[in-house]
Amino acid sequence: MKLIFKLISIILISVSLVGCWGAREPSQISIVTALGIDKEDENYLVTVQILNPGSIALSRNSEGTPVTTYRMEGKTIEEAVRRLSLEIPRNIFLGHLRLLVFGEDLAREGIGKTLDYLLRNTEIRSDFYLTVVKGEKATEALNILTPLERIPANKIFFSLEVSEKIWAATASVKLFQFIETLQKEGAEPILTSIFVHGNSDVGMNIENIENVDVPSNIQIGPIAAFKGDKLIGWLNDPQSTLINILIGDSKGFLIMVPWEDPNEFVNLSTEKLSRKVIVEEVMGKPKIKVDIKIKASITEAMGIIPVDKPATVTQIEKKTEEYLKLRFSKSTTEIQTQFQTDIFGFGEIIKNERLDLWKSISKDWNKVFPTLPVEYNVKVEVTGTGTTTKSLKPSH
Repeated sequence: MKLIFKLISIILISVSLVGCWGAREPSQISIVTALGIDKEDENYLVTVQILNPGSIALSRNSEGTPVTTYRMEGKTIEEAVRRLSLEIPRNIFLGHLRLLVFGEDLAREGIGKTLDYLLRNTEIRSDFYLTVVKGEKATEALNILTPLERIPANKIFFSLEVSEKIWAATASVKLFQFIETLQKEGAEPILTSIFVHGNSDVGMNIENIENVDVPSNIQIGPIAAFKGDKLIGWLNDPQSTLINILIGDSKGFLIMVPWEDPNEFVNLSTEKLSRKVIVEEVMGKPKIKVDIKIKASITEAMGIIPVDKPATVTQIEKKTEEYLKLRFSKSTTEIQTQFQTDIFGFGEIIKNERLDLWKSISKDWNKVFPTLPVEYNVKVEVTGTGTTTKSLKPSH
């Protein structure tokens, strides 16, 4: 029995050690941090941003760039990636991918076909962000060296995470999120955009990160609206903020409320936000009502605004409610008429809440959505005024 017990123990230990089967040493692979995909005539142009481990390990003032970019064309993504072996002496490893970047031209043509390669690749994890380069090719954006973060892909990755928390107009979207929305009935996907800010020619040189005033950088841009897998256009900040409030987290919602004078503003930062979407039927057609409740604190008062008085705080709450109703309604109408794509996901909500109603309109949803009545009811509660209760008197 003791012999049998020992044999079983040896087998169990052996089984637990096979997790590293097929593992490769870091010296055998080229770690890709960012992958860019463009369309070049009938071919795909694939760009990979690869780590230079030696440069990363050395000091910041060491010679050499922290990453190197390679590009190759192919009839498919797989062919282009395999053809990169003609230039890269190691196996390409996509397991640490932080960023997938689409060029605008490809995004407008449709990115659906490119996602098949990513879904089938067993090395790729799903925790990377998808972005679209506004006005540029992906290969050009991946050439930019960035300050603060030595690895450009990390710079964009962390910028997206930070911006999403403090600036409601930014949305971060990962692979499965995009595909899940793409497959839904009555909803269309969105992506965050990036763009090259400054001189892109200078941005690819090491001197770009050696200047105090950086000549070129990668900046987070507006939300990209899609219809199916095709890019339709770019939202502005108010439109992007509304989308995040309805389908996202919107933790960093800053509200700039105009006051009496055109140069006077009250800034409020949301502490808690909840929304409820209600589906109503009017004459056999759907109507959407959105109830939004906001708890916010005053972070800035531009002008002589006596926020120490309860009556003023009540006035701020009412003005904010009226301002947001108009702003949300305006942004909704703009998206409906300008883009005509249901990135709100109203169709999916109607389907879930009123399946009978959805069945009667689903075939004509593309025609129904642009004229869908949407009504906003906003309730604002000011929970704090900061460490001071009086505005500073401006000098004349």
